[in-house]
Amino acid sequence: SEISLIAKQKTRPPKVSLSDRLLLFLIWVKNNPSFKFLEVVTSLPEKTCRRYCLKMLDTLTSMADINMGTFEERKDSAVTFRNALVTMVVDGSEQQCSAPIERGNSEMFYSGKKGKHTITKLVVCSPSNGRILWMSQSYQGSKTDMSMIQNNCNHFWTTADKSEYIMADKGFRGLDTYWSTVCIPITGATSEIVEFNNELSHYRIIIENVFAQIKKWKITTYTLNLRFNDIKEAVVYHDKIWTVVGWLTNKFHRFGLRV
Repeated sequence: SEISLIAKQKTRPPKVSLSDRLLLFLIWVKNNPSFKFLEVVTSLPEKTCRRYCLKMLDTLTSMADINMGTFEERKDSAVTFRNALVTMVVDGSEQQCSAPIERGNSEMFYSGKKGKHTITKLVVCSPSNGRILWMSQSYQGSKTDMSMIQNNCNHFWTTADKSEYIMADKGFRGLDTYWSTVCIPITGATSEIVEFNNELSHYRIIIENVFAQIKKWKITTYTLNLRFNDIKEAVVYHDKIWTVVGWLTNKFHRFGLRV
């Protein structure tokens, strides 16, 4: 019958324009809804929503341009801290994830600092306007800031001039063995040391403001559910998310230094 013939026909989802796919992706990244929810509000199949978002994630990851810039560009956005030309502020940030089923993997993702399973990443920004200069690849949460720094691929200062200083918190003690010009909190309780550390914190707060802006994109704050056959895929997925969000943060945000 005519009805049975119609029933046998395969129904295809409506064609979606590139701009609408980009909008769908931005909604997903900004609010972190489930793909099932996106199916309800868009009338697209859940699998189609997932495919569009992950495809756009790959596309924007390849387009994301986060770079150190030139020395002159870094110098223009530097600050002077006690006669030191500070052009880079570095810190690490962690995002909670679900505990992997396998015990060995669970230990790799467990962060002693947070007391949770996490994925972590290093970020470097400009000290005056907060422009993200560099992001490391993502790592399992058991990695500390300095253990990531020890990896040669994370030596972000290789193109820097010797006059440039890096500012960091106490978690980066030992950084001066790799790059001699660093500004890091000093241990002690004398009035001079307290004054030094407070002044340093005044400038270093810029990286915390950058993280706050990144985490306005809810996909970077919610617990990542590690539904991956290969744990490396989970780390790569986190890396793509943070790379794209970091790139978007550079495009749409600037952070004025407190004075």
